[in-house]
Amino acid sequence: GVEFMSFENYFEFFQEYNDILNLKFKNAKSIKDDCVYILDTNILLLPYKNCIKDLDLNQVIKLYKDLKSNNKLFITSTTIKEFVKNRPVVLLEAHQKILEYKNSIPKKYTIPKFVFLENSNYDEIKNLEKNLNDAVEKYLEQLSSLLKKLENYNWNDELSNKYSELFEKENIIPDLNEKIKIDLKGIWEKRKKLNIPPGYADQNKNSGEMGDFIIWKQILEFAKLYKCNIIFVSNDQKKDWYHLYNLNKNNYPIYPRYELLYEFKKYTMGKDIAIINFKTFLELHNIESEEISTDQNEIERYKNIYFKYPFNYKKVLYKEEPKVYNGIPCPHCHADNPVENDWCYNCGRFIG
Repeated sequence: GVEFMSFENYFEFFQEYNDILNLKFKNAKSIKDDCVYILDTNILLLPYKNCIKDLDLNQVIKLYKDLKSNNKLFITSTTIKEFVKNRPVVLLEAHQKILEYKNSIPKKYTIPKFVFLENSNYDEIKNLEKNLNDAVEKYLEQLSSLLKKLENYNWNDELSNKYSELFEKENIIPDLNEKIKIDLKGIWEKRKKLNIPPGYADQNKNSGEMGDFIIWKQILEFAKLYKCNIIFVSNDQKKDWYHLYNLNKNNYPIYPRYELLYEFKKYTMGKDIAIINFKTFLELHNIESEEISTDQNEIERYKNIYFKYPFNYKKVLYKEEPKVYNGIPCPHCHADNPVENDWCYNCGRFIG
């Protein structure tokens, strides 16, 4: 469901309340020609995965080059470090999937021999069988060659080479300065405690829990320094980036967290940020692609219900009956038993 900080934490985050309802945020379409695009780590790793169909990589690289030539394409230093860490993982996954596929293919096809069929089209089938086995043998050889190519990759695969040409010192947002770094850990601990996005959803990670927060801080500092709008391209679907809902074990992110839009607007003195996924990024530039497991109809259905029933949308959407939440009444509407999973079914507010 929609994720919010607790009501008490909102007092901590929104120190100024007069302009909360008056702030206007521009969407990606409105700022696409007057912004800088910043790519997240998962966008750099995306072509290494088989999660997008009918994607012309050359077309994407050309788009990147065009944006770079106009000083509109950037990544953060943190993204570079995360890419270096995760690239071997996705290459191993690719190797494993291809090997599993190769091993699933029979090395030879042989039809059982029956004497009573020898005067039918049995001979023709045997001839086709030979041709099939010859083709399968060549096919398996090519798959073996492809696996060998993957095994020989160091840092010289075609995509890494393209990235090294695209991202140089001039369009890599540098590490935060030492003055900011000194206070960074303390700020992170406070934000994590208050569930201030982004990054708190990663707090149980064994390592790198501050990664999203550091990238966010780099984006804030960059936009403030250069007084520019930002379109942040990321396929992250966690609750500390988006208001989202879960259906059939899939997350459906709908809107960027309000706290992010608000913080960016205030910190940059009026600039806007749009947070979009890779598919939307391509559509902004008239490049078609199809993401696997995207159900746009469900997203539109959720939007309509959310706007029509802002407080009771969960009850309408899932057609569920209220369930008891430890017998504790809602502190907002004082309903006796309509609370589940930190949400009140009667008034729709967060309990926390």
